[in-house]
Amino acid sequence: MYTTPRTINLLIIVTLLLLTVFRPQPVAAQDDPNAYPLGRCQEGAFSTEEDFVMQEGEPYDGNPYISDGDVLSLNGVLCARNHDLLATFAAGRYIPDLGLDALEIIDIPDRIIAFSTELDDPAKKFDSGDLLFTTGAVIPNAALLNPCGVKQNLGLDGVQFIGERDRVRKFVDTLANIPRDAFLEDPNLLVNLLKETETDIWFSTEGTVGPLEKPQILDGDLLSVRTASIVAGNEDLLPNTVPAGLPDRGVDFGLDAVMALRPTDEERAKATLRFSTEILFAGEPAFTDGDILAINGGVVTTNSVLVAPFLPAADFLGLDALSARVPTQIENPDPMITHIGGRGVGDIHEGVVATGTGTGAYPAGTYQQGLSDGTPQLPYHPFGSYIPIDGILQTDTTEFRVMYANVADGVPHPIQTTWKINVWTGNIYDPCDDSTVTWGNSGSPDGWFDATQYAAYRF
Repeated sequence: MYTTPRTINLLIIVTLLLLTVFRPQPVAAQDDPNAYPLGRCQEGAFSTEEDFVMQEGEPYDGNPYISDGDVLSLNGVLCARNHDLLATFAAGRYIPDLGLDALEIIDIPDRIIAFSTELDDPAKKFDSGDLLFTTGAVIPNAALLNPCGVKQNLGLDGVQFIGERDRVRKFVDTLANIPRDAFLEDPNLLVNLLKETETDIWFSTEGTVGPLEKPQILDGDLLSVRTASIVAGNEDLLPNTVPAGLPDRGVDFGLDAVMALRPTDEERAKATLRFSTEILFAGEPAFTDGDILAINGGVVTTNSVLVAPFLPAADFLGLDALSARVPTQIENPDPMITHIGGRGVGDIHEGVVATGTGTGAYPAGTYQQGLSDGTPQLPYHPFGSYIPIDGILQTDTTEFRVMYANVADGVPHPIQTTWKINVWTGNIYDPCDDSTVTWGNSGSPDGWFDATQYAAYRF
């Protein structure tokens, strides 16, 4: 691996059976062995509506019991317990599992998570409809709804922050010295903070407001705090073939989990919305209240596929919360390969990726969950014939390329095939969608990628 002032080569050495890479040094401090592994949820997170026992893998605390208040990764890892989220609020006292409704992971290194609970705090420090932060900040439900002219607690089902990630972080930081009651005393405080930081909070409620013949807000609507408006009504979220929306189309399907794949601005956020409903639909397109849906589209991930990595005894557990991928937050890092075949290189034995089946007690080239943090778990998993490659580029990079060669050769060869960027659709087993971009010999004879275009698709 080496760099030039404006271009980058990511070097991969391949034998007939093995593809070898150098492991990068950690770019951030490793998690405390006793701390919850939030980094395992960088590619996305969710929670279920039902408790269950996971029969695949081993949770970081050794307890296979998963509650509806725990945070789960898309590849079968427990990232945080409900009590981890509530730790700041539980200083000096015991708080039971209060469930989990809304969820957004904002910052992984600093463990900043926005969320809401299904139950009120027994000590009355917050209500089930409040927006909570692992920093200890609390935005009361009334502050979210006050811009819409609603004076009652309607609960909080889904949440999505809108804006550049550094601005969202700035907004969260400003909450540090603002007590919960300050938002109740000054009805304009929250909106002013959002305007100052050029951010917004999109959310859904658990209740409906207004007369039956013309509701003001449905629990199936996606709302904006900053603009005091409906970003997308229930009828806008679902296809025309689904009778969604009241009173005209007949049914309020609700809006439970919400996330946006590209939340940096309103247009991209709305176009990349993923969500779940409160009730199922048996028509066309059919979906359950545990499936991940695309806005004005159909199912992108079924509930059974979502929970399958945990190997639960039932294949339907519902879906209460969603959080999208968290971009890597490193100031101009060194270029490096971080993932091969969707697996962190630190979890690959001997830094070698086999394109066939490994052999022996510790076969080189196999992936083993937990290897990088000292908690390896069986079984070992070989890689397939097609191996996706992911990594980190410096911010001033204009173009880059991935090269490979036989071990016996001293100089890498240009790319001999085409390469693709997979734009995640929400389906963890079928990541490509119609916007997939192909590079390689057809675009550049030397295999150079346009870094700006890559970044636009990647994030």
